[in-house]
Amino acid sequence: MLIHYIQRRMRLESFKVSASDELDWLGFYIEEGLYFEEMNPESYLRLPTYTTGIDDYFLHQARFKKKRHPKPQQQMPHELRLLLRRLEKHAPAGFIETVCSLLDANGVTRNAFVKLAAGRRKRCRKRPFSAFRMSIHDGVICYIAAQWPNQAMIDNYVEVVKHTSRVDHAVGLCEAARKPDWLYVSLAHYPWVPSCELDEKSQRLFKTLESTEFRPQQ
Repeated sequence: MLIHYIQRRMRLESFKVSASDELDWLGFYIEEGLYFEEMNPESYLRLPTYTTGIDDYFLHQARFKKKRHPKPQQQMPHELRLLLRRLEKHAPAGFIETVCSLLDANGVTRNAFVKLAAGRRKRCRKRPFSAFRMSIHDGVICYIAAQWPNQAMIDNYVEVVKHTSRVDHAVGLCEAARKPDWLYVSLAHYPWVPSCELDEKSQRLFKTLESTEFRPQQ
């Protein structure tokens, strides 16, 4: 999450926002996500203090406060937190960007992703694989649950979803339906261009793979 915080922090140069202290930015990231994309570009915003939770936690750790305070952390579905930990634990190639893409989603999208992924794993118990794709900002994230996942499976799915979605960025995650530690990720970052070959490949793949597109309300 540190890398994601740094990415979000660097984007602040594009917005008219200010804070009293760097810890306020960190506190705002933990509590609100540090998103200002929907802010009016002509507006100016100064953050109030967001260090209370951080202060309370470390003052208790230093024994200046008797009352125990929980360690500050972003609010997210428990299943998503477990998924992020699995990605960090096994560290497949491209996992950092996958984690950042999932963290880029707002609360509504995070909840939808977790619910859809659980549904795909359940459906996959009676079929070889099941998938969905979801738009996030200027890209798309792809998910496959499979009985026997492999790298080629998610690479092919990400390639065709990126093409049919006509976007420049796509991230994919493939998990075993019954063994969550068995996972693969795939990244595709290059300009979209028309391709008859990919049009045909997309038609063939979507005939064999159960895949649904979701566009959660932002």
